Amino acid sequence: MIVPMKKILFLVTSQDAETFLHNLREYGGLHVEAGERSVHEVLPDDLVRCRKAIEIIESRTDGKKPFSVKPVPDYMDNKIVDSAARLGELQKDILHLKSRIAELEPFGNFTPQSVREMEKHGIGIQLYRLTKEQFDELSARFKYNLFREKDDFVYAALLWREDKPQQIAGSRIELPEQSMHEMYERLKVQEEEIQVLENFIDSSRCFLPGLKKRLQYLEEEKQITDLLREMPQKERISILYGWCPGNQIEELKALAATHGWGILVRDPDPDEQPPTLLKLPAWLDMCRPLLRLINIVPGYKEYDVSFPFLFSMGIFFAILIGDAGYGLLLVITSLIFQCCRTSLPQQFLNLGYFFGIMTMIWGMLTGNWFGVETFTRFPQIERLMISSLNVFSLENQDRFMLLCFIIGASHITLAYFIAYLRHIRSWKGFSRIGWISVIWGIFLVVRQLVLGIPFPSFTILLIGGGLFLVILFTNPQKNIGKTILYGLAEVPMKVMNCFSDIISYIRLFAVSMATLAVASSFNEIAASIGFGSPVRVFGTAIILVLGHSINILMGALSVVVHGLRLNMLEFSGHLNMQWSGVEYQPFVKIKT
Repeated sequence: MIVPMKKILFLVTSQDAETFLHNLREYGGLHVEAGERSVHEVLPDDLVRCRKAIEIIESRTDGKKPFSVKPVPDYMDNKIVDSAARLGELQKDILHLKSRIAELEPFGNFTPQSVREMEKHGIGIQLYRLTKEQFDELSARFKYNLFREKDDFVYAALLWREDKPQQIAGSRIELPEQSMHEMYERLKVQEEEIQVLENFIDSSRCFLPGLKKRLQYLEEEKQITDLLREMPQKERISILYGWCPGNQIEELKALAATHGWGILVRDPDPDEQPPTLLKLPAWLDMCRPLLRLINIVPGYKEYDVSFPFLFSMGIFFAILIGDAGYGLLLVITSLIFQCCRTSLPQQFLNLGYFFGIMTMIWGMLTGNWFGVETFTRFPQIERLMISSLNVFSLENQDRFMLLCFIIGASHITLAYFIAYLRHIRSWKGFSRIGWISVIWGIFLVVRQLVLGIPFPSFTILLIGGGLFLVILFTNPQKNIGKTILYGLAEVPMKVMNCFSDIISYIRLFAVSMATLAVASSFNEIAASIGFGSPVRVFGTAIILVLGHSINILMGALSVVVHGLRLNMLEFSGHLNMQWSGVEYQPFVKIKT
């Protein structure tokens, strides 16, 4: 259920505002309504440095846990950031230095000072890298000292006294500031310094937990600072707005009385959008990570569809994957994660169990175990299978498509029934009943168009009677003419949507058969290799493992694409859900 919210207004003296926020955060039951913030928000320097230090350590440790944990000295985040900056400078300098050494290496180990001394005595020297044609042309005009021929290039020093070369075709190499020996020494020193800096940053992994705690503290302090700046003030009184679950109001009032805060509680206005707090039973709590995974929250005034959303996703997952063997693997994987006591939340593990078991049930009913048709002849598997749902029989494909249309009509019917329950005491509820009638009438029409099954005589009555209720009760008015006009305006597009939406559920059949075909194809490739020798056994095993792994990944992707679409568009569209909610996030101090 969506927990009812109350709008809260606090009044405190401006001098006590910071203490008030700290006490309120300790209580942790208020969703604060923050004011507008600048797009170009300036973060405190210490927070930026701490965050940067954590990023530097994590980028070099690849998620490895610290081998030991140590308290963090106050200067450590600065030292890590400065070391990383120096490391970047050194790496850039070394690249330039190595490039310069490679450029000057053909000329041997000379001292730039000796060249400059010769220039003082009127002998000019320029270093060049020339092609053989360029060298032949210039050697006739200038004296030269040939150093090396390498890779079709000639490395030479041109000498002159008065006729200084002008615009010579070739690559001129500037004289260095240091000799080759000095550059090699400098390179060695810099590489040693890089090694020291890298060792220091790698060893700083032991400070990572402490830095994360410090970052959390700094972010919480920034949150307090931001709220102090955003709180409106009138005559030395600071005001804070927020939302609180209705069942916590008395506790909040008692807290306000204890600290002497002014508090005003009221119901939300019709145009306000309170945050959404979903209160789910323990067995349904596995739906929460699924909603967060796709970042959707029902609006406060919308519907809590956690159960139909989860149950239908289980059905879609089972049909789209369609393989009892894959479902068994998912259950075993979830069990392994649970036995290994990983940090994966129990909600995710429960979701794995649920989807795995649903897939196993569907796979057993259809006789699909890893896409092997031979398994359907085993007595143990044959007893669990429904022969009319055997996926390996071409005769059953029409039944499979019919089942998909039934699932689609039932899914959309559920949406209108949920809407009917909200309007059960209103005349508008009859329009939802009308749409349910229209849905099943259109289902009978779709059944004939796609599968060739003649629709019964009462089909027209279902559609006509349903449209009659829709036209009269979509938006009842005292003026019957307006009522009919409002109803007629909604009918054409909505009827077309109903028709296309029911047909849309055939994607369950298409993707499921595609998954089966891929599994069968890899099985056939593996069977063609055989088990005649150890090499063949290894090759067969590789193809089976790789092929079925690819098929599972493709199936998971199809669940995301098609399963979510059927819930988010077809189902939610007929329920008029926009998923426009803001998740309830209490202003609370994080426990570490």
